[in-house]
Amino acid sequence: MAVLGASGFAGGELLRILAHHPSMTVAAAAASSKVGRPVGEQYPWIPPGTIPGDVYVTADQALACGPDLVFEF
Repeated sequence: MAVLGASGFAGGELLRILAHHPSMTVAAAAASSKVGRPVGEQYPWIPPGTIPGDVYVTADQALACGPDLVFEF
């Protein structure tokens, strides 16, 4: 699954929930204003390794990973 707009309030809450969900995997977290920055810098409660590379990517990169499900905020 990919979260587009992951650095906003709703995207961050979704990442928090998904980070602790036993059967969901986050393939990418996209945030156009924070590309390349560590997700944990903004959301220290998200465990390292929850998101591949632990950094924000562009929406195009998130979609290129072929997620089964996309949330857009």
